[in-house]
This record gives sequence, structure tokens and C-alpha cells, in this order.
Amino acid sequence: QAGYHAELAEFAALIESPEAAALMSIFFATQDLKDDPGVDSDAEPRPVEKVGVIGGGLMGGGIATVSVTEAGRETRIKEVDDDAVARGIGYVEKVLDTRRDRGRL
Repeated sequence: QAGYHAELAEFAALIESPEAAALMSIFFATQDLKDDPGVDSDAEPRPVEKVGVIGGGLMGGGIATVSVTEAGRETRIKEVDDDAVARGIGYVEKVLDTRRDRGRL
């Protein structure tokens, strides 16, 4: 019995702490954001003609590849220097070569 009372007292102290209040506030704010699309419901989407990708690493290269192959959009990769751009383009070329070799392109 004494253990239960001690646990209850400690739990009550934790749940009333400023940290718990902040965490609950974050949780409820996050839940509210899930219901908010971030735009007016009557907003009309604009057509996408060109795509810019920041970073040509694994994720950026993948996004650039899909933008070209699936969406058929002109795509540019922005990187910190020319060597990084070349690596990003190399990644895209490698993916395209693999797809071509497997008959998926």
C-alpha cells in the first residue's frame, strides 16, 4: 500500500509539472495542425511547369529523378558548389541507366 501511495504522489507531481504542461500543449497543437491543410479551402492549385530541388543527395536526387521521369518536368538541382551538382546529376543518371537496363524507362 505504501508503494502505491508513493507512486501516486510522484505521478501527481509529474503530471502537474511545467514540463508536462508544455508537452501536452505541443501534443494538442500538433493534433490541431493535422486538421488544418494550411490553405484556404477555395484555393485553386497552380500548374507546376518547372521543379527546383535543393540538394542533390539521396533524397534530392530521388526527387529530381521522379520529377523528370514521372512528372515530365524541367528540373534543376541547387547545391553548394559545382562538384556537388555534378554528383547529384550523376546520381540521377545512374538511376535512369538502371531503369533503362531493366526495361522500366
